[in-house]
Amino acid sequence: MATREQTPLTWVSALTFLFIGLSCFSVYLSSGRRVWYFLALVFLFFSMDDATSFHERVSGFFQDNTTLLSFFPSYVWVLLYAPFLFFSLSALVYLLWRECSRELRYAIVVAVFLIGFAVFLDLVDGVMQKNSGIVFLFGCFLLYDCFASYAVV
Repeated sequence: MATREQTPLTWVSALTFLFIGLSCFSVYLSSGRRVWYFLALVFLFFSMDDATSFHERVSGFFQDNTTLLSFFPSYVWVLLYAPFLFFSLSALVYLLWRECSRELRYAIVVAVFLIGFAVFLDLVDGVMQKNSGIVFLFGCFLLYDCFASYAVV
């Protein structure tokens, strides 16, 4: 039985993270800066996570086997992954921001806002019963477009 995590939107999200990860790895190969290698690993992990619903399994483990995170009123994966996602997106935005044009900076701000808004919607999903995936995906696409424009320049 398919869950909301096993949808075409999830597949596209996994591919988007894959392309961001491969792009970061490409920049690492040309620049030799280790931060790009680290970012490549992070985004490749997020791609694998989206494709396999790994975060759902981790959340299920914590909910079924521990009371450690029982205080959290929403999906446990948000609590576990948000700091990791925040750090990696912040590093990517910082690196792109330093070297991109003013027009791309506006797009980066919008992309980060959309991704943050999507995570917020996932946080309150139990109450609102909305699917935040399309907002998250649009933010990722916009961020990848900024990255692709940076890589071409």
